[in-house]
Amino acid sequence: MDRKTIVHLFFIVFLTSILFSCLEDRSCEYGEAIRPYFSSVGIDISHHQGEVNWEDVFGQFSDECAIHFVYLKATEGETLVDTKWYTNRNELIALDIPHGAYHFYRFEVDPKKQAQHFLANYQPRKNDLPPVLDVEIDYAEKREEMTQSILTWLQKVENLTGVRPIIYTSYYMYKDWMKDSFPDYRFWVAGYDLNYMPYILRDDQIIHWQYTDDANLINHRRIKIDLNASKIEF
Repeated sequence: MDRKTIVHLFFIVFLTSILFSCLEDRSCEYGEAIRPYFSSVGIDISHHQGEVNWEDVFGQFSDECAIHFVYLKATEGETLVDTKWYTNRNELIALDIPHGAYHFYRFEVDPKKQAQHFLANYQPRKNDLPPVLDVEIDYAEKREEMTQSILTWLQKVENLTGVRPIIYTSYYMYKDWMKDSFPDYRFWVAGYDLNYMPYILRDDQIIHWQYTDDANLINHRRIKIDLNASKIEF
């Protein structure tokens, strides 16, 4: 093997090592790459993740690997309160971490009662992120009724908090009917196909993209989380 070939191979190996080093850095400890072209990274947490040590999550990592915001599950339906809501909420307030609350919507339950239940357990603070309505179950044959029910919740919460809520849903439901049904609202969509990224980036109604549900929570063994890329800079 001549000198020129050896130098060429060395150069290729060197560049490859740099590339993989960059990819590893950008995935940090999440086990999933951080998406380019977005402004920040966030997570959403409920009782499903169990005990979270928030100081470990936010205390030891560079800006490049940082989590910038958190959404916490607060309530569901008319009666359920997430068992970790108050603990997580109080700890994030103490650490001064940007965060907000979401309510899991149930079509079969009166939306006014759902809004009242949410607001009975979520007391807005000045710097909170906008409240979120989590709409995951699609009753395709009852979409007109769903639209009116969802609007009732959104309007009641906005009237009582002074902040317009965001709608969380799947990318499929968003494209299929929710985008056109709620033109005055912004969305947080879940879609785990990376081919969605250019469309999401171009769509001004979408501000957060949940692109994986299989990331690792920093400094926590065997706790899986959703990772969200946001167009908002925190």
